[in-house]
Amino acid sequence: LDRYGEAGLNVVSTSRLVAPRLSVTQLPNPQDSLIDQVRTLLEPHGLGLELVDNDNAYVKRLSAKVDVPIPDTRSTVQDRLIEEMVVTSHYQVRRNPDVRTPLDHEDLMTMPSLGRDTLRGLEALPGVASSGLSARHQFRGGDENEILYRFDRIELLEPFHLKNEQSLFSAINVNVIDAADIYMAGFPVSMGARMSGVVDLLPTEPEVPFAGGVDLNLITSSVDARGVNGQWSWLGSARRSVLHHTLDQFETDYGEPRFHDEFLRIVHNNERRALVGGLLRSSDRIEVRDRSEQGAGRSQYEAAWLRAEYSHGPNLQSNWQLSSIGITNQRSGSVDEPLFSVGSLRERRKFENVEIENDWSWRLNNRFDLQAGWSFAHQSADFRALSEVTYGSLALPIQGVANAQQDIQIDRSGESMVAFAALITRLTDKLTIETGVRYDGQDIDPVHVNEISGRISVDYQFTPELTLTLNAGRYTQQQHLYEIQIDDGKVELDPPQHSDQINLTAIWQTTKSTRLRLGLYYRDVDNPWSHFDNLYNRWVLLPELQGDRFEIAPTGARSSGLELSFNQQVNDQLSWHASYAHSKAQEYYFGEYRDRPWQQTHSYKAGLRWSSPRWRFGLNATYRSGWPTTEFIAAANTLPFAIYDDRLPKYFSLDVHISRIVALPRGSLEFYLDVMNVTDRENIGGYDYYRSSPHEQKLLPVVPTLGVMWRWGS
Repeated sequence: LDRYGEAGLNVVSTSRLVAPRLSVTQLPNPQDSLIDQVRTLLEPHGLGLELVDNDNAYVKRLSAKVDVPIPDTRSTVQDRLIEEMVVTSHYQVRRNPDVRTPLDHEDLMTMPSLGRDTLRGLEALPGVASSGLSARHQFRGGDENEILYRFDRIELLEPFHLKNEQSLFSAINVNVIDAADIYMAGFPVSMGARMSGVVDLLPTEPEVPFAGGVDLNLITSSVDARGVNGQWSWLGSARRSVLHHTLDQFETDYGEPRFHDEFLRIVHNNERRALVGGLLRSSDRIEVRDRSEQGAGRSQYEAAWLRAEYSHGPNLQSNWQLSSIGITNQRSGSVDEPLFSVGSLRERRKFENVEIENDWSWRLNNRFDLQAGWSFAHQSADFRALSEVTYGSLALPIQGVANAQQDIQIDRSGESMVAFAALITRLTDKLTIETGVRYDGQDIDPVHVNEISGRISVDYQFTPELTLTLNAGRYTQQQHLYEIQIDDGKVELDPPQHSDQINLTAIWQTTKSTRLRLGLYYRDVDNPWSHFDNLYNRWVLLPELQGDRFEIAPTGARSSGLELSFNQQVNDQLSWHASYAHSKAQEYYFGEYRDRPWQQTHSYKAGLRWSSPRWRFGLNATYRSGWPTTEFIAAANTLPFAIYDDRLPKYFSLDVHISRIVALPRGSLEFYLDVMNVTDRENIGGYDYYRSSPHEQKLLPVVPTLGVMWRWGS
């Protein structure tokens, strides 16, 4: 529908009728009029088009689909008014859809993942770097902290469970996610808080009076439910880990990692206004042990939001939103490896953020859309970290000292401000230009800045099959108080970092559901933040106490690359994709550009999806270059030359999902199996030097996850 808006036919719809999960089931004839083409798309879903004038129309329900009651032809005037209130809703800004990669609920459920994890499915996308162990990612050479995660339009500062243990799982239940929009280039100024990309998660919109499900697997157990009653709708879920019970079956004592999360969303919707209230809570409690490390910790994340969405007519929409985020985190641990390091760490964090936001979207006419908004946030933090460590002979060339102690306390607060405006201009039927400007201000000691940045995106449709998109601009990223690396001894915020980017995307799309995409990009970062890394092995419980911990303080960074992907929908049941990405990500320190720790020069990915009423099958394969690593440093004078001067072996993983669906009188039962690293390949994540000889640190072995899900009401 957005595409037809770009072509001049403004179609107003509501998510109650045109839910994000709806798929195209019948391709329109390109020789038909725009109106008839839209009607062809809508009719299989029991929907039709009502014309307001030649250029504007709204979606309404026709005679029902199989699962929709046939309306009474003797409907009263009140019934007809209720139907009209449903169909007259907010329009969407006609933004170029090629700047994002959409994943719908079916994609997320069919992609192989560890315990049906929401964010692990992103590993299949070109341009995404992943270790294969953590649920975190890097987009197009950027750091993992350069990605904006949003859920129901709320920024998620910490969307992961077991953050201090490599962030193994995401904190959002996939069963309440309707779709995910992934931006790696050209994301709009309204989503400009991070430099590398955006992951925008959209919650499911309830459509029936009562529906839900129970999902049990070897990692988590969850329940979700939703419903509609008149103008009210609600959606909720609760999930709890059972991983500690699974680990009890192994002879090795890995400890007891536990986590849970809860979510509730309530919506009141009428003709001109929608009120949305949401609560999200996640909590971790962990006790873990490894060969020479042990640790314990607790963390809790709480977010609450209230949003008012107003429709001031068919072409004007505004939103007000108030949100609050609170994070508490405490942990302790020790390491005992005399030749490397012996020490202990205690840390506690308390962070709060309260924010008010307002944005407007206005369709001036068939050629112009205007979007503008602002936000104001107050942050406060109370942190303390105590640590002491003695370095052994194998660590002295890196650390330069035999002992290190710290007792740091931070109690700080301040404000940040944002304002933005974007104009989307459809100059011709083929050419669309979006220009945007953004103001970012921060007033938190010692950072007091006011910065302006701009972006432009040009979309040109050469032929019905070929579209070219060029976008360029500056992206500014401020550091939250929560991100101060106090456990590594830092006590101050870093000043904002900036990325100047240019991205070129060419898409060839045929009516036979075949899509070829070529992407080229270049990014130059000035004033990049320093980061701490473990030069030999980053996959440890307490990285801050290890003898290979090292601060990298670059004065610049850059990344460039090429991405080529091919997607084909063979028929209603089968689709497949393949991609190749070549990338170069470097940062400047010690007088030269060096590979960033997550640099992967070559990456090959392929996948297959097949589904029927009774079966689902998904397959992902990833083959990539090994990440940079550092050989053993025997003398301090070799340190500047040795950092990331070697590479780990190449990485390969073949992951499979298969499920069997059994229809029940009032629902369905699904039995599913996810197997990560089916071939049990020994992928190496780093090396431990216990006695100056390398000991390989292996990533995930073959990991099967068996589960069952019961759904009712849908």
